[in-house]
Amino acid sequence: MKTNSGLTLALRGHTIRIMAGKRIILGSMVVLLLFLGLVGDSGALTAADVLVVYNENFPGSREVAEYYLRRRDVPRSNLLGLALPETESISREEFETRLLAPLRVALRKLKKRGRKPIVLLVHGVPLLVRRPSGGRDDGEYRRLIRGKLRELGPLVRRLAGRLDALSKGEQARVREEEREDDLDAPAVLKLARESIIRALKSGAGRRLSPREKLSDEAREIQAIVLRLVGISRLAKNIEQQVENGALGLTEVLGNNALLKGSALLEGQLVRVAFQGVFRGNALDVASTVRASRGLLGELSFWYGLQAQGDSMKESAASVDSELGLAPALGGYRLGGWLPNPFSERFDRVLGIGRLRDARVMVARLDGPTAALARRLVDDALFAEKNGLEGVFYIDARGEGVEKLQAAYRRYDEYLLRLYDLLKKYGRMPVVLDKRPAVFAAGSCPRAALYCGWYSLGKYVAAFQWRRGAVGFHVASGEAVTLRRANSEAWCKRMIEEGVAATLGPVREPYLQSFPRPDRFFPLLMSAKLCLIEVYYRTIPYLSWQQVLIGDPLYNPFRSRPALREGWEKEE
Repeated sequence: MKTNSGLTLALRGHTIRIMAGKRIILGSMVVLLLFLGLVGDSGALTAADVLVVYNENFPGSREVAEYYLRRRDVPRSNLLGLALPETESISREEFETRLLAPLRVALRKLKKRGRKPIVLLVHGVPLLVRRPSGGRDDGEYRRLIRGKLRELGPLVRRLAGRLDALSKGEQARVREEEREDDLDAPAVLKLARESIIRALKSGAGRRLSPREKLSDEAREIQAIVLRLVGISRLAKNIEQQVENGALGLTEVLGNNALLKGSALLEGQLVRVAFQGVFRGNALDVASTVRASRGLLGELSFWYGLQAQGDSMKESAASVDSELGLAPALGGYRLGGWLPNPFSERFDRVLGIGRLRDARVMVARLDGPTAALARRLVDDALFAEKNGLEGVFYIDARGEGVEKLQAAYRRYDEYLLRLYDLLKKYGRMPVVLDKRPAVFAAGSCPRAALYCGWYSLGKYVAAFQWRRGAVGFHVASGEAVTLRRANSEAWCKRMIEEGVAATLGPVREPYLQSFPRPDRFFPLLMSAKLCLIEVYYRTIPYLSWQQVLIGDPLYNPFRSRPALREGWEKEE
């Protein structure tokens, strides 16, 4: 298992505090509220929301799909058959033409009928979207990025020099020649920021406020600073002055146009964070970054793209995760992951409703055989009717974890925190193992829930699974196949051995792409959400490697929640 960190644009709101901690929404927020989606529940998912997709070319696929329709009373109009490869992987070209395009049409039809669609892929639909062939535009994209750095580096350096001259009261010295170190964006950014600080501390530019009476030198300093940092910095300055009591409501409303413009631009950048930057939208995004965050922001933007590269080597993804972006039009970055807007961490992001409406939740009803795929539905319905009882087994790394990377230690802490939550609020027996080895064969009777690590691609038959059991094993490729007869990958083997729902990656996902167990399982046990909602509330990324296997509507504790109220407050 690996860890990694990704490049993403900041997500930031513009709510301004006024008078004893109370909050008001100014004109800038009124505009954004026109497309602000409500965070609250807009109604539970129903069978009529499920779009069931099967592979016309795969034996037994349609039978599984129709079985689900009958067992869950899904309308036949929600059935979509597609001619797909019989293999567990699909090319990018086939994915876009044979799967993505018709799926978009079907989703639009469901939305027109007033549904909130989710997608269920059934046995026979490929697991993995392979990386695109070609890559002929990579060189052109790199040349674009390098050209923008060559343009912006000298310009920012010259403006920084002009600031220094003005703040010192000297005659301006504008240097026109390009220097090789102008391509060192971090050095240029550091130099410019230091020049801005010196200029604003000087007598001529002591305060960045549009209402102050200024000298000609101060006006030029502030104009240059504004070009360098953009209007979002000026808006932030006004916010800080409000919080410090230096500006009142009347003065703030006098800057309403500036605040509105800043909020609109930042709102656009929030959308970009969920779309990613790629060759097709880079210039458009750069213009928004410059308007909002100035030349320094744009220079950082292009430098970030250069450091990131085009990441096409990481453009393969699970079919399920890639289809999460099916409703989105206008393209998105293929390399690497994108933030999942359904995640609970984005509930307070402005415009999140629209962002979520441009995505779709996807699960799959799958396994080594059609019979096992059908059994997942039967077990889910059985547990919903009769309840899921048994033991929760948690397999932490425990001893020796302190010697591992910080990300590994953190994930182990999530498992330990889960155990503490269950001991305090749970209604189910829980067993915690803190030894480095995984649970031994035959050591886990009456297993209802499970989370643990780390036995890569080698299932250990420790569990006697209860009917309706849910669990996942944290390792790098536990959903790499669901069909290969000799595979010991955990997802395949757990389905064969009796679980009703699990999840895992189709290839190296990096550790942080797994749901946090101390969020996933408490949400499931509280019975307020069904399986697919729990998964999407806790999975951090789309266009990436994870898949959810099981009946998306499954709610194992519907008849009796297994967690008492109050656990949500335990942060």
